[in-house]
Amino acid sequence: MRNSLKIAASALLLSSCGGTAAPPSSSPPIPSTSPIASSKPAASPAASASGVESPAGQPIIRPALSTPFVYGVAAGDMTSDSAILWTRLSGAGRATAELAESEAFDRPISLPPMQAPAAHDFTVKVEAKDLKPSTAYFYRFKSDGATSPVGRFKTAYAPDYRGGVTMAFTGDAHWSWKPYPLLNSLVKEKLDYFLFLGDLIYEDTGRTTSAEDLEGYRFKYRENREPRDSSESKMVPMRDLYSAFGMYAIFDNHETGASRNKDAPPYTEGGASASGQFVNQTPGFKQRAQALLEYQPFREETVSGTGDPRLDGTTRFYRAVPWGASSELIVLDDRSYRDQALVDPDTPQALDCSRTMLGQPQLKWFQDQLLAAKRRSVTWKVVVVSSPLQQ
Repeated sequence: MRNSLKIAASALLLSSCGGTAAPPSSSPPIPSTSPIASSKPAASPAASASGVESPAGQPIIRPALSTPFVYGVAAGDMTSDSAILWTRLSGAGRATAELAESEAFDRPISLPPMQAPAAHDFTVKVEAKDLKPSTAYFYRFKSDGATSPVGRFKTAYAPDYRGGVTMAFTGDAHWSWKPYPLLNSLVKEKLDYFLFLGDLIYEDTGRTTSAEDLEGYRFKYRENREPRDSSESKMVPMRDLYSAFGMYAIFDNHETGASRNKDAPPYTEGGASASGQFVNQTPGFKQRAQALLEYQPFREETVSGTGDPRLDGTTRFYRAVPWGASSELIVLDDRSYRDQALVDPDTPQALDCSRTMLGQPQLKWFQDQLLAAKRRSVTWKVVVVSSPLQQ
């Protein structure tokens, strides 16, 4: 397949945002492909089911599972010569990532050991550098005699590659729709990379409660990589998805979810003004962003030198990655810098061209990326954004 882009998409959507979950399948569940146990710690009666409020009406935040590497592994933000590898330990310690071109780990390469501090909920991220382009790699972590499941990713194609690129995408992973059995089929596909189009979690923990702080959001990320309470198979397709492919992801409104406190800033609109500062500079937004960074294989870079106070000093979630000569992936961040939504869009303010979803520096960067891709005769510009076009 020459100069082509193959996409597996609509049939793989977990659900549309705000939609209704599909009814459970009547067919028996497919066992998880991950070779790790999923035993849970003893839970109080109030915490016996995901998302059920405690008697006091407080959100349930359950402790993390204690089995080593129970949350699996992940790889993301691949370039032609690097990738970010992720895992989580069950407590403070050091983890060493191993990388190989064969699943048997012939001639493995050990990366520098990394600490898993409590300050980052015992998560670990390490960058694998000096890799070969267009190459599939297998990876795993070791810590205190335990070995993680094996993950796989592929580096981006070399600049002169003009063949096809195969990817898939989905989004909207509400905890109540677990275990996402359709993902059992997706992990069997042969993809170059996978796109997660936001709403990696949902902040609600029941009918009337939501995660409100750092610990609450950490729990929500762990929850989607745990088996459903009532599951006999203990399958965790979401965990398997993270290990099956290298991933790029964006965040949408639920990762920076609205607070039920009516006086809280509009966290889903990070560029809005809030008490003399931008929302993305408030403690609540920063906690939400920290949990996202801790649990996703994102590169951690800081925006600087733009001269725009709503961007400088913030985490840079927007990036561009060429996949050969004919395809470029452009990932935007339309949550961190956007103006506050208008209560009534049928007003003169809606025609104000200074209003922004991206912030002017990111918009200029986006335009420059598109023009540069055009000059290189890139056929496929894959632009990833979390919001529907009508917004």
